Amino acid sequence: KLSCPNGTKLTLRVRKPFWTDGVTCDAEMTEKNGYLVVEKVWNDGDTVFFDFAMPVRRVYASPYVRQDLGKVCLMRGPLVYCLEEADNGNNLHLVSLPEESEIALGQGEGVLSGMTTLKAKGLRIVPEEGTLYRGAPCRRKEETQLTFIPYFAWANRGVGEMTVWVRE
Repeated sequence: KLSCPNGTKLTLRVRKPFWTDGVTCDAEMTEKNGYLVVEKVWNDGDTVFFDFAMPVRRVYASPYVRQDLGKVCLMRGPLVYCLEEADNGNNLHLVSLPEESEIALGQGEGVLSGMTTLKAKGLRIVPEEGTLYRGAPCRRKEETQLTFIPYFAWANRGVGEMTVWVRE
């Protein structure tokens, strides 16, 4: 909401976030040098609304970060998402998010009500019972439904594991 004398000619520039692939505006808008530009004559109380598309994207760490090599995290707009034990069970290091998995938007429930969650088909390694060491790697995997929640919302549903980076 703008506060100015009626008939004020003003140029409004808003930085276009790197994470959006589309912006709509309820006023005539152009794009210049990374900014969204609205040039018009404004009246006191005028408003302008921008709607930023927030696609889900996979983000990869630098290969120099050893612990995250071969892992991916999910972001939607500026938000980082994570897996939490409350939705995905324990031993989160055993799950992976295949590259071909489609990611769908979901709705949070309970303390996550009003928040967007992300849902995807994942795989969970099923460890063989028995000895600690074996002559062959664990190859048995089962499909599992993964639920990612906004990182800022974790640890509100009890004590449990959480991870941002997931094997791909």
